[in-house]
Amino acid sequence: MPTALITGSTEGIGAALALELEGVGWRVIRHGRRPFGELPPAPFEEGDYCRADLCDPESAADGIRHFLADLAIPHLDLLIHNAAVGYAGRFADQDPKGCRELIATNLLAPIAITRELAPLLTAVSGKVVFVGSAITPLPCPEFATYTATKAALASFARSVRAERGIRVQVVHPGPTRTRLHQKSGYRSPKTESFRDPAAVGSAIRRAVLRSDRDRVLGPGNRALFAAGRLGRPGLAKWGHRRSPDRPRAVDPGSRDEPHCVITGGSQGIGAALAATFRSGGYRVTTVDRQPDADIVADLSTAAGVEAALAELAGVDLFVHNAGINSIADFTRSDPAANRAVLDVNFVAPALLTAALAHSRRPPDFIFVASLSCQLGYPGAATYAASKDGVASLAASIHAAGLRTLTVFPGPTRTEHAARHSPDNSRAHRRMPPEELARRIYRAYRKGRSTLIPGAANRILAAAGTALPGAVSRLMRRAMRPRDGAG
Repeated sequence: MPTALITGSTEGIGAALALELEGVGWRVIRHGRRPFGELPPAPFEEGDYCRADLCDPESAADGIRHFLADLAIPHLDLLIHNAAVGYAGRFADQDPKGCRELIATNLLAPIAITRELAPLLTAVSGKVVFVGSAITPLPCPEFATYTATKAALASFARSVRAERGIRVQVVHPGPTRTRLHQKSGYRSPKTESFRDPAAVGSAIRRAVLRSDRDRVLGPGNRALFAAGRLGRPGLAKWGHRRSPDRPRAVDPGSRDEPHCVITGGSQGIGAALAATFRSGGYRVTTVDRQPDADIVADLSTAAGVEAALAELAGVDLFVHNAGINSIADFTRSDPAANRAVLDVNFVAPALLTAALAHSRRPPDFIFVASLSCQLGYPGAATYAASKDGVASLAASIHAAGLRTLTVFPGPTRTEHAARHSPDNSRAHRRMPPEELARRIYRAYRKGRSTLIPGAANRILAAAGTALPGAVSRLMRRAMRPRDGAG
């Protein structure tokens, strides 16, 4: 009898999907965070119910692994990540604790659980399924954090698939009539017209058992998804879009030294950006864990984020540049390194942006994402996830009225790139960080909202969007990831 584990399967889509799989002969391990005694008597059985709080991703992953070991389950044929929480409302009004819990449940936990259960999956060529959302490629001001986590998961899946270590599939349902909306604070009569979870569960079951291809459920949702994907930030107008209904960048001549804050500003791209904005008349503050930074803070920790915020005041422009990477096939990667990448590259920008956006006069934002958002990144799946999540977040808050510039750099001539690249024989062809900084400065001053610097990078991004499978295969051959964390 094949075995499946479904997270978030006590109600809604997860519960319906569990019944669907049991109806065709599967054994289903249900997961939830409520005590077993609070669940209805049927269809739940205590022996096949795993309780774990996904707000603590590493503990949840370890607890689920031990639960399966206690049941003497030697392998998993199917792992379905369905659990999710949401938040509806202004991004700037989201409580920091709630923001962290949403990111942990929707993104950090699925990645941690997949890594922990990878041996059980690879033992039988099992498959991981991520339940995404049809709105994933769209700017969603009212659901900015939720959409960003779903975009990050989709990017993570694309990169892991390119490694061919685990079978991976993403299924994107449309709006479904579950309690997620009520619990997230979304109040609208539209929810009554949303699709019934039983029908969605049935559609997911068919999609999962018939193919490994990613699926968007419903013709209307497919059209919406395709339109959003083809109009992804960075592709419209060949890599540039002007910010709507927002004034141009603060003119350094209009006030005494407008204040620019740059994370990761001690070296590489960050140092080049600091020099460029200083030469443009800005007062620059760098935030880094290096001792020569103006604000020394480790953004991989909640304490580091709070310490940075405590020292910031009067910010006109905030540049999210700090980023780290970890290179290894995901099934052999270091879970602690994966978590650090996600915390620095995605969690910290989300929390810092929310706090600054809540101020009386929110600053402009520059987000340094990555060309991996259009290409997939085998060997660095969590890095790709973090950058796609940041790009999605930027698109949503831009649509909400904040002025943003999202940058998708390709290979850059930095020590960071040299350390993580499998081949540095052509490092001289990479864009110098000083040139990248100048292009970012010009794009910001012109009021653009997206930038893919370099014609070759724009061609590659377009190819990755139009032919994702072919480009992923090329990236896999080009990357040939080596083991070890960086």
